[in-house]
Amino acid sequence: MLVDFWSKGPKYQRVMLWTILAIWFVVMIPSTIRIFYNMFAGH
Repeated sequence: MLVDFWSKGPKYQRVMLWTILAIWFVVMIPSTIRIFYNMFAGH
């Protein structure tokens, strides 16, 4: 979305992509571990 509404967006498009992917992995990996732990640990 920043690419469309920020004048320098196209210049930094690749950097923004990798930043978002890094943030996504940082959030999703612990969440996935937590979900699988809850699924397979005996309640």
